[in-house]
Amino acid sequence: MTDNQTEAKRTESRFPLWGGPLVLAVVIGSLFIVGIVPRLHQQRQLAHMTAIAASSKPVVTVATVVPGIPGDLNLPGNLLPIQEAPIQARAGGYLVKRLVDIGAYVKKGQLLAVVSAPDLDAQALQAVAQADQSKAVVSQSDASVQQLRAQEEQAAAGVVHQQAAVKQATAQYDASKSQVMQAKSALEVAKANLETAKLALKEQQEAVAQAEANSKLAAVTAARYDKLAKVGYVSQQQADQYDTQLETTTAAVASSRAADASASSNLTAMREQVLLASQGVQTAEANMAAAQQNIFAAQIQVSSAMEGVRAARSAVSAAQQGVNANKDLLAANESNASRYNDLRNFERVTAPFDGFITQRFVDTGALIANGNSGGASTLFDISRTNELRLQVFVPQTYINLIHVGMPITVSVQELPGQLFHGTVFSTAGALDPASRTLLTEVHLPNPDGILHAGMYAEVHFAMPSSIGYLQIPGNALIFDANGTRVATISKNHTVHYAPVEVGRNMGKFIQIVRGVSVGTSVITDPSDSLTEGEQVVVTHGSGARHPN
Repeated sequence: MTDNQTEAKRTESRFPLWGGPLVLAVVIGSLFIVGIVPRLHQQRQLAHMTAIAASSKPVVTVATVVPGIPGDLNLPGNLLPIQEAPIQARAGGYLVKRLVDIGAYVKKGQLLAVVSAPDLDAQALQAVAQADQSKAVVSQSDASVQQLRAQEEQAAAGVVHQQAAVKQATAQYDASKSQVMQAKSALEVAKANLETAKLALKEQQEAVAQAEANSKLAAVTAARYDKLAKVGYVSQQQADQYDTQLETTTAAVASSRAADASASSNLTAMREQVLLASQGVQTAEANMAAAQQNIFAAQIQVSSAMEGVRAARSAVSAAQQGVNANKDLLAANESNASRYNDLRNFERVTAPFDGFITQRFVDTGALIANGNSGGASTLFDISRTNELRLQVFVPQTYINLIHVGMPITVSVQELPGQLFHGTVFSTAGALDPASRTLLTEVHLPNPDGILHAGMYAEVHFAMPSSIGYLQIPGNALIFDANGTRVATISKNHTVHYAPVEVGRNMGKFIQIVRGVSVGTSVITDPSDSLTEGEQVVVTHGSGARHPN
């Protein structure tokens, strides 16, 4: 028997002759179910919709109010060093010593490499020499200023001396003026005394004339009575009386003449006093004029001395400006020397912070370019990984739940079962307009170095619990002039508008704080034409569910 005949017998044993009609019947039954059953369902729906259309009641779709369900938010991210930097050369030259390699852990300030820069060393020495020269120039100009200031002080002292001379001349002038006034007063007194003496002399002269007249009259009378007494016409007593009267008048004449001589002598004395007083006035006026000239001369000396002071001050100011200019030059040269000294310090390349050397780009003898022209040579890359950071993009739905200081957990696929704890450090403060996500940075302690920068990780945000809140679909809310409401369905299928207080917006769903209860049916996408108490035909949609 051949192989083909054997296989044919096996086939006949597996499929009896009655198997073919049975398979055909199964296929026909399946086709009936697939084709007829849906058609029957469609006919029933069509009949239902026809019945609805025949009625005048609006048709609404409702959803059921359900309790809020807490959940977590998981987002991917890459682990990055908390601090990383390329270590570049600031001083150009040749690398003469390299002290670290890839994977080395270094401390802040640790020496990593040494660069030899002969040109920089020469420039630094030249800058120091220029600074020393500027110091000498500043010292010399300071000495000149001090000398000019001494001259200024001397000129100022001369001004003070001349001002004292002006005061002395002014005092002399005041004294001379007082003497002139006194001399003029004495002259006036002498002139008054002279006039008085003249009047007194005139009165004495008149008195002498009167006395002489009286004496002459008494002599004539006495002679006449003496003759009459001799012939006996009058008594001798009467003649003696007139003789006595003659003697009296003669004595009065002598007395008047003596007074006249005294008055004449007094007049002469008064005239001499007037002359002396006039001479005193002239002398005092001459002294006053001389004192005034002394004042003028002293004032001229003061003006001259003040000009000298001003000239000395100008010289001091000019010298001080020179000193300031020299000091500015000194400061510039010292700054230049300090800059070159700082650049020389850059010949010693040190670590900017604690971390691991992750890349090395040079070796001993390599030519190192500085960063003056923007082409600085990178010697090493350093990263600090005792703390890591992750940057994740939080969807817009959850941004109000994310805040700085929020605790998070991180897991990585390579370390199953291990969770690492960190906190939200910062957020971008604005959404990415393309992805509608918020860039959020998370900091993660890594003291043992278990995690490595560059690893792929998943960040778990524990969302706040929604217990105590209810959820409805977002399209069930109504915002109008009556406030925030929902349209609910009562047991007899009538519409009732209920005001609600809204919690967080969860995207597709909205949290409700108060206004409805669990199990309440709310109309989704309610029509503006629905009125309070209106009966409707209800079709059920899906209830509110948390978007996990």
